[in-house]
Amino acid sequence: MTSPASFNDGRVSDDSASSGSQSDDLSDYGRASHDTEVEWDIAAVHSRNEDLKGPDVEEFFSTIKALDQKLSPVSYIWLRRLPYDMHNNAIPLFKDNSGNEDYQLHPSYSWLKLDKRARNPIPGVFGLSAAQNTKDLTELRNIRFFIPLGRLFVNARNGNRFNKPCGSSRSRITRWTGYEVFLSSDLGVWIVFDAQSLARDAEPWYPVSCGILDRIERFSIARLLPRFADLRAATFEDAVASVKEMHWDLDNILISEVEKEDGDVPIPQAQPQSLQS
Repeated sequence: MTSPASFNDGRVSDDSASSGSQSDDLSDYGRASHDTEVEWDIAAVHSRNEDLKGPDVEEFFSTIKALDQKLSPVSYIWLRRLPYDMHNNAIPLFKDNSGNEDYQLHPSYSWLKLDKRARNPIPGVFGLSAAQNTKDLTELRNIRFFIPLGRLFVNARNGNRFNKPCGSSRSRITRWTGYEVFLSSDLGVWIVFDAQSLARDAEPWYPVSCGILDRIERFSIARLLPRFADLRAATFEDAVASVKEMHWDLDNILISEVEKEDGDVPIPQAQPQSLQS
């Protein structure tokens, strides 16, 4: 199994941390003993959205309210720490009441394959190669970078042997849709399909069929919501409308590291007081 890009490539290296060139060192988080095989295979929790509560979830929603216009050095570090600080949590999103489905963000690293490395990369920040190489997609090419947030899961009744939703009273389970979730430089929320989820030995666990995907033609990348700050209040209908408005089916979407001089990310020069240990 290939290691996730943000785990091995997106975090601060030991050399840069020791030299003091990057103050928001997360190398200790990078050494955390996470079972990446379990993270890849299935959700860590299988709760309904109304049961996904707690101080970490509340802090997440209160923090993103402040991210209305641009990233600050503090919010940049907070976003980079999400996969480490909340890797055993699930963040409730919207519900499709007609299909009895609960959509959730499960914080994690990006598992998309790494295309290009940068000589002086911004830790935890990536571009999408397929989007950058497509001349006609102005909306995508104008986005300077993407920050991995996690993966889009859906909690629903256990599917049949073809992994399709069932109308029976079966127990519920939370499974991956096959899409990763990213925050874009304009503070929109995007989903990107990971073709590795089509691996034969992964069936029938993922990608799982769900309402938001069944309503729209095939796509590999889409804007899930236009504003990250509205994540808590967004409805299923809001997400469907956003995806319908902005989605594409591109081949082989890969991530690439972003050069510091090209990314326009507010990297702190000194460790913010609120994040010091």
